[in-house]
Amino acid sequence: MGSHHLVASGAPHELEYRLMSNESRVHNAGLPVVRHYHPGVCHTCLRTPPDPVQEPLQPPLMRCSQCQLVVYCSRRCQKTDWRHHKDLCRVNKVKGGKNVFGHAKEQVAHGGSWLRYRSVMYLAAMANLKRKLQPYEHEIFMFPRVCSICLSSEQDQLADCPMCHSVFYCSSEHRDLGLPQHKTHCLQFLLMFQCDKIEAEKGIQDVPFPVNIDTVYKNLPDRLMTLVKPELEREPLESLDMKFVLMITERLSYPLSLQYALQNVGLGSDNTALHDVTKLNVHVVGAKSYTELLGIIRWEYMVHRLPALQFLHVVFIGPELFLDGHSEEDALPDDHILDDSGLTMCDDCKAKPRMIVYEMANMCYHDFIETSYYSKPDVVIAYNCGFHEQVDNKSKDTWKSSLPLLVADPAVPLVFTSYTLQEACKDLSALQAAVPVKVVMPTQRNPFSSCRPYRDHEIEASGSNPLFFWNQYITCVRRAVE
Repeated sequence: MGSHHLVASGAPHELEYRLMSNESRVHNAGLPVVRHYHPGVCHTCLRTPPDPVQEPLQPPLMRCSQCQLVVYCSRRCQKTDWRHHKDLCRVNKVKGGKNVFGHAKEQVAHGGSWLRYRSVMYLAAMANLKRKLQPYEHEIFMFPRVCSICLSSEQDQLADCPMCHSVFYCSSEHRDLGLPQHKTHCLQFLLMFQCDKIEAEKGIQDVPFPVNIDTVYKNLPDRLMTLVKPELEREPLESLDMKFVLMITERLSYPLSLQYALQNVGLGSDNTALHDVTKLNVHVVGAKSYTELLGIIRWEYMVHRLPALQFLHVVFIGPELFLDGHSEEDALPDDHILDDSGLTMCDDCKAKPRMIVYEMANMCYHDFIETSYYSKPDVVIAYNCGFHEQVDNKSKDTWKSSLPLLVADPAVPLVFTSYTLQEACKDLSALQAAVPVKVVMPTQRNPFSSCRPYRDHEIEASGSNPLFFWNQYITCVRRAVE
């Protein structure tokens, strides 16, 4: 399978660690590098601007004169990137001294939507190029180099935050106005950039994951970092810095969010306590390979934390399940895969013996329940669900036919997570509009959300929170009994 062990040394009862391998489809399917766009750093190598004090002889970053959308640290980096950049550059040329964001300040000042403005520019680029944009190209339009206060795009007037290089101001007055709020997010912006840089340079990384096995059930601590950080400060993993710890929380957030919900609401019509459950069938709906499947052994962590659990069956269902990248050409030909080989299991689980079965169904949930391999779940969970996203676009709403079926049995809880509180409320409203449900765990900040920050492209105002976290809010419902 390719996974191996890292054993901590020193004090007794030290923890054992295993690397989460990139088994994004079934096993051994590593993911390529993930390119990101950050407007304040070199578009090719992600080098930050030189410090005028520490690096007085280093030339400043050079902006592409044709579009003003990207910068480079050298002619070499510019030439290296030209084959990727030239088409987008061609359809977004500077006109009258202004780049494509040159009218944003005026339009938004007169009541226009900043999100709509960026979306129009993005859609125009797709139309002109006659293709979908790559994720980093989408980021060019969602996170442009403009003043965070007034949206000015006068590039010669803009100065970036010298620490995170992610926020820009057109004047000292606007810097002073925005600084109090930015101070609360600056470190998170920096960590976000560092995590993105790792993925851009090395691809989606294997990260170490604790595999010590509880013999007595322990309630979860107050939050994910309380659980993870002390464990990862031991030898030989003490060299892990914070950005790696954040990436570990991103993986473990998935099984631990489920455990947190079930610890609070129980299972079945009699609300059986989670620590008494010996068999658990989980349906993960709306699943994607690069989120729910990547590092699949993280789901074994639930078994390690539940001493009574002998059989775990995790079924991943979703129409984008086998898309590693962003094109249908990357998809696997099979719509259904069953992995009961136990290859990913640790030696202790094999010896008990315990059983962990992974099943993958590349389809919508309403299609899955009609198949011969459907089995009734004990719990259904949708991570970062987006139930609300296409409610006004019926032709693209893949959730509409599935929502009532997610809570078909009142004894089976549905857990769902959302990126933000606003989205969580909209997700619940979309669900309630489709089927009568009873909220058994009200929407709340998830203490087991990922700690890795991401930029939020949907923000409108400068005072809004510019960052979000995967699984940041969590809700649990059951079918309402009429």
